[in-house]
Amino acid sequence: MLHLAEIKKQSKPFVGALRSELKLLAFQRNDQTWSAVTGEKIVTSEEIPQIKDGEGALFIVSINGNEQIQGKPELAGSRLVNLLKSFSKIIEKSKGQEEEIEQWKQSLTYQSQELARREMEMESRLEQLEEKEKEYEQLSLERDRLEEDKKRIEEEQEKLENLQESVSFDGQQASKLKELMDSLLGKVMGTDSFLEKLQETFETVETLQGYFDQNWQQLEQKKAEKDRKQKEVDREDELLKNYKSQLKSELIEIEEAKRNLEGQQKVLESKQEAYSRLNLYLETTEKLKESIQEVMPDRDSDEDRLDLNSLENMPLGELEEIVNNLQKEMDKLVVFVNDQEEELTLQYQTVKELEEKIKSVGDLERFSLETDLADEQERTKMLDETLLGQRRNLRKQQKILSQHLKILRRRQGLIDIKNNPDEEIDLEPILNQLQEQTDNTTEEKQKLEGEIEHIKQSLEQIREMIGKQVSSHQTKEEQLEQQEQQYQGLKTELTGINAEIALYKAILEQEQTTLNKTKEKLNAIKELIDSSQSTNEEREQVIAEIKETIGL
Repeated sequence: MLHLAEIKKQSKPFVGALRSELKLLAFQRNDQTWSAVTGEKIVTSEEIPQIKDGEGALFIVSINGNEQIQGKPELAGSRLVNLLKSFSKIIEKSKGQEEEIEQWKQSLTYQSQELARREMEMESRLEQLEEKEKEYEQLSLERDRLEEDKKRIEEEQEKLENLQESVSFDGQQASKLKELMDSLLGKVMGTDSFLEKLQETFETVETLQGYFDQNWQQLEQKKAEKDRKQKEVDREDELLKNYKSQLKSELIEIEEAKRNLEGQQKVLESKQEAYSRLNLYLETTEKLKESIQEVMPDRDSDEDRLDLNSLENMPLGELEEIVNNLQKEMDKLVVFVNDQEEELTLQYQTVKELEEKIKSVGDLERFSLETDLADEQERTKMLDETLLGQRRNLRKQQKILSQHLKILRRRQGLIDIKNNPDEEIDLEPILNQLQEQTDNTTEEKQKLEGEIEHIKQSLEQIREMIGKQVSSHQTKEEQLEQQEQQYQGLKTELTGINAEIALYKAILEQEQTTLNKTKEKLNAIKELIDSSQSTNEEREQVIAEIKETIGL
C-alpha cells in the first residue's frame, strides 16, 4: 500500500548505511483516494540518499502488511503535483456541474411557471366548455320539447281536419281553438331565441378552436426548435468523436516518443558504461605505468648526486646524525603518502558509488548527480597527480637514505647483505607499449564522448518535444472537458424541450378531443334544428289556413 511519508531524521552510524526515519502521513485506499494516518507511525529506510536540510522532505513509500518498506522510496513532488492537478480539475468540473444544475433549476422553474399558466388557461377554457355543455343540455331539453310540440301540433292538425269535416264551432269553441293555435304559434316562434343561443355557442367554440390552433402552432414551433437542437446535439457529438479520435492519435504519438526516449536512454547508458570501462582501463594503465616507473632506476641529475667523498671524510658521529635525521624525515613522508593513498582509495570509492547511483535515478536527479560526479572525478585526478609527485619524492628520499646507510655501515665495519647489485631490466619498451595503448584508448574515449554528447542533445530534444506534446495534449483535454460540458448542457436542454412537448401535446390532444366532441354534438343539434325549421314554417302556414277556414 502506498504511503506519503515525511523525513523526521537522518543519521549515519559508525558502521553501516545512512539511516532515515520516516513519519507516515497518509495512505492510498483501493479506490485511489487518500486518507490521513491516525497516530504517529515511524518506519526506517536505508535506501534514501543524504539530503541537505532533509527534515520535512516528502517521499512516496510502499508499506507491506508487516509495516516494512518495499522497493525504493521516491520523491513525492511529481505525484503531489499530479494529485493537485487532478483535484483542480475535479473542482473546476464540479463548478461547471453546479452552474449547469443551476441552469436546469432556472429552466425547470420557467417551464413549471409556463405550464402553470397554461394549466390555468386550460382550466378557464374548460369552465367555458362546461358552461357550453350546460347550455347544450338546455338546448337538448328544448329540442325534446320541440319534438313533443311537433307531435302535439300534428295530432291537433289531424283533429282539426277531422273536426272541420264533421263539426261546426260555436263562438266559445272557436275562441278556445284560437287560443290554442296562438299558443302553438308562440311556441313555434320561440325557437328563434334558441337558435340565437346556439349561434353564440358555435361562436364560443370557434373562439376556443382559435386558441387551440395558436397552441398547436406553438407546439409545432417547439418541435422545430427541438429539431434544430437535435441537429446541434448531433453535430456536437460528431465533433466530440473526432476530437477524441485526434487526442487518441496524439496520445499514441506521445507513447511512441516515450518509447523512443527509453531506447535512446538505454543506448546512452550503454555508451556511458563503455565510457566508464575506458576510464577504468586508463586508470589501471596509468597505475601500471606508475608502478613500472617506481621500480625503474632513476636517472639522477647533477644536483641530485651526493658528494660521496665528503661523506667518506666527515666524522662518523656527524654521519650517524645525518642518517637519523633522514630516517625521521623518511618515516614522516611514508605516513603522509600512506594517508594520501588511503584518501585516494576513498575518493575512487565515492566516484564508483556516484556512477552506480546515476544508473538507477530518474531524469530529475540525474543532472545533479552528474555534476557531483564531474566534481569528484576532477578532485580524484588532482589528488592522483599530487600523489604521483609525492611517490617520486618518497623514492628519491629512499635512495638518498640508502646511500647514506651504505656508507655508514661500511665505515662501521658492517656487511650489508642486501647490498647485492641487482640486474637492471629494461622496462622502457613496456612503457612505450602502454603509452601507445593509452593514446589509442584516449582517442576512442574522446570519440565516445562525442557520441554521448550527441545522444544527450538528442535526448534533450526528444524530452522537449514530448514536453510540448504533453502540454498541448493536456490543454486539448481541458478543451475536451469544456466541450463535453457544453454537449451535456445541450442534451439537457433537448431533454427539457422533449418533456415540455410531450406534456403540452398530451394536454392539447385531450382538450382538443373534448372540443371536437362538443362541436359534433352542436352540429347534430344544428342539423336537427335546421330540419325542424322548415317543419315549423309549414306548421305556421297550416295554422294560418285553419284559422282562415274556421273564420278566426
